[in-house]
Amino acid sequence: MSLTLSRRSFVRTLLATGISSALDPLIAQTSPPPRWLLIGDSHGEGIYRAAWDPLKGTLGKPELAVATPQPTFLNLHPRLPVLYACNEVDGADGSISAFALDRNSGRLTHLATQTTRGGSPCFASVGRTGRLLFVANYAGGSLAVFPLSASGRPEPIGELFDCAHAHCGPGGPVKDRQSSAHLHCATLSPDNRYVLACDLGDDAILAFPIHPGAAHPLGEVTRIQTAAGAGPRHLAFHPNGRWLYCINEIDCTVSLYLWRPRSNQPAAESVPDATVSIRPQNAANNPPSTAAELRIAHDGRFLYTSTRFSDVLTVFSIDPGHGRLTEIQQLPCGGKTPRFFALDPGERWLVCANQDSDSINVFARDGNTGRLTPGGTFPATNPECLLWL
Repeated sequence: MSLTLSRRSFVRTLLATGISSALDPLIAQTSPPPRWLLIGDSHGEGIYRAAWDPLKGTLGKPELAVATPQPTFLNLHPRLPVLYACNEVDGADGSISAFALDRNSGRLTHLATQTTRGGSPCFASVGRTGRLLFVANYAGGSLAVFPLSASGRPEPIGELFDCAHAHCGPGGPVKDRQSSAHLHCATLSPDNRYVLACDLGDDAILAFPIHPGAAHPLGEVTRIQTAAGAGPRHLAFHPNGRWLYCINEIDCTVSLYLWRPRSNQPAAESVPDATVSIRPQNAANNPPSTAAELRIAHDGRFLYTSTRFSDVLTVFSIDPGHGRLTEIQQLPCGGKTPRFFALDPGERWLVCANQDSDSINVFARDGNTGRLTPGGTFPATNPECLLWL
């Protein structure tokens, strides 16, 4: 019997053993390059698709892929050809919609829509098992958990954690932004055992153990305090699984935590003097700069952020010994209000959605230095989220 494995078989074998983030660059190399960029547009008719050239870093003209109300956040099922979109409808409970997708054509077909029983759903993620969908409701502050069918369709809510009923805390000191709870993400831990939600209104990260087969899949919440007035927004785990970075919207910073779950209870310990500012020194105070998004490169060497109203991208190197950040570049985002950006699957490009200038800007990325070089600017109406197919 031959012991020789093809590269594709080798990757499949390693995936079956549970080895995860360290393989991402290898998986990206064996997968076909993406052909489409999906664009969430809260002011248009729905989700748009634009042809993507991964060699040149260029976009075609956006065209409507499917009609759906105010799709402000997009994510994929980990195995099935299913896309999820947060419908952030103003003045009413939002919803989560599921679509069957055709990667070749970028075509989307509606499968199901469920209410999130909360206002302004702004983040959705699916556990690695593909059995649960987590949605963060910004308005009022709640985390909705949806069971998923074998085909990836969301069933009605299985559990709802509501900060108002759970007495999460007194609220932060910035009264015009922190008068109530505002959940802004639903981020899964690398081992898929926890889901974490940033509560911008209460200066806290909420961590829940996950029990996929249970009637109530969310375990008892652990509250991780952030700095007063920070306004935590989004989270990113380092590929080593030990460092957790939190971008804080209100005070425009990034903070480092040590992720140390013990005895089935998550623990994230703040690292002293490891918070860095992403507000330019000469930034105007009206309107004040607010942090938006962060990303970590697959090799764990660089972290990227976006800052709204001062409209900049910032590049940090990550110290391999202790995870601290050192700024190496700050540059204009090429438009106004960079709510969202993403690295393409090959990480040759950083693509930035500039919400208030109706543009998407592409930056070439140097994998050795982490630095960005401005590239093309492409029209897109009110882009708020980007996702490659």
